[in-house]
Parts: sequence; C-alpha cells; structure tokens
Amino acid sequence: MVELKTQSDTPDVSNLQKCANFLHAFMLGFDVIDAVALLRMDELYVESFEIKDVNTLGGEHLLRAIGRLSGKGGRTKFAIDNATRTRIVIADTKKF
Repeated sequence: MVELKTQSDTPDVSNLQKCANFLHAFMLGFDVIDAVALLRMDELYVESFEIKDVNTLGGEHLLRAIGRLSGKGGRTKFAIDNATRTRIVIADTKKF
C-alpha cells in the first residue's frame, strides 16, 4: 500500500493526482520514462482494458490475438506506438 500526501510547501495540490497517475501507469507496466511523461504533460492520460472485455476469447484464440498485437519481436506493437503516438503495454492481466 502506498500513501500519497501533500506537504505544506506543495505548490499545487493537483501534483498529488499526477503522482497517483504516475504510480498507476508504472504498476500497469509502462516504462518509467513513459510514466514520468504523465508528470510533465497535462494532456496525457492512461487507459487500460483487457482483451476479454472487447471480445470473449479463450485458450488458443486469446493467445493468437495477443500474438498478433505484439507481432514478431514486438514489431507490430512498435509500429502501432509510432503511428498513433501512443505507448502500449501488452500484459498478462490487470492486477487491480
């Protein structure tokens, strides 16, 4: 458990929300550099979903869908990241 607090010298209380967003992104599996961008830029946000939320897949079908998102050596994921100017994390399941 992590407790976030402001101090008397905290210039802006919205920094607390930025910190929470950073921790959330990091815990979802984003690189630290990408999570730090949430602290610096106000127009960034994190959105997450599970493939099972979009389509009911199981077994080999689910693995195939994840494989297609990743691509060989992560090339498809990298191409999506660059084309959409986003960062994507492909993880097993959401932990929280």
